[in-house]
Amino acid sequence: MAEPSTSSLPPAAADAAAAAVRAAIEKSQQPGPTATETEAKEGATEGAGEGPEGDKEPQTTTVQPGLVDPNHDVTVFADQANFTVKHPLYSPWTMWFDSASKQDKAKSWDEALVKVIAFESVEEFWGLYNNIVPPSLIHPNSNYYLFKEGIKPAWEDSANSKGGKWSVQLPRGKYSETIDNFWLYTMLAAIGETFETPFIKPTPEDPLPSATPTSSFSNEITGVIVSSRKAFYRINIWTRTSNPGDEERIKNIGKHFKYGVLGLEEGLKISERDKVSSDVEFVSHKDSQAKYGTKVDKWTV
Repeated sequence: MAEPSTSSLPPAAADAAAAAVRAAIEKSQQPGPTATETEAKEGATEGAGEGPEGDKEPQTTTVQPGLVDPNHDVTVFADQANFTVKHPLYSPWTMWFDSASKQDKAKSWDEALVKVIAFESVEEFWGLYNNIVPPSLIHPNSNYYLFKEGIKPAWEDSANSKGGKWSVQLPRGKYSETIDNFWLYTMLAAIGETFETPFIKPTPEDPLPSATPTSSFSNEITGVIVSSRKAFYRINIWTRTSNPGDEERIKNIGKHFKYGVLGLEEGLKISERDKVSSDVEFVSHKDSQAKYGTKVDKWTV
């Protein structure tokens, strides 16, 4: 196996990510023997050289569908429901949901916000993902929030109060078939702690260039959000800081989001192509809360 490229992740995060990938590859390429094969082999060995008894058919047993073979470790890549091995993430995460449907209009936002589940491993994430309604099917004016454990998806939370958000709005009709993948890729980038990896533009000669870190991992991302609206979908990436002095580092997150995660064309404004109200833009939470008509400073990539 080739040596991994240099990573900007902390050692614990890099080790967890590498372990998950290795386990997935090994399980898919070299599946362990089934219980039937194991019993047959043992029966043949025990019966060999014992005269007539050795000529008998070996006794075999079969693992019933849905049951884990206790002789072999199983990851979520092999069995989405009955896995026995977990690969820890660098940070625990929590999924939240709220819906501003008619029955919720009388409630405050805090009352409408529901904590779905917390998780801390690759396997638990896929267990969650495979059992929730995708963004394309949730009611308009509903939102999924995926935030690091202990951080509430609110401006007032101390982890968010001095930060901001990258945001993109995508027309519902044009992106209804791709929003689910965009949200999945965004979540994977978040829990994999890859948004801060320096963005390097791919080329035809090197479509998967190795990133050489230019700055240390700073735990900048607090959470990601997908929102369903009547005319569009919106995805947000929330950060801890929004200072002008951090512009280069925060813009790198925006580049990774737009080009690396969403796979959009470099140099082409989405607003020019799809006639949407915004491109991939960054604005501080403080400016987001400004009154209507107030000039807001925005960064774009």
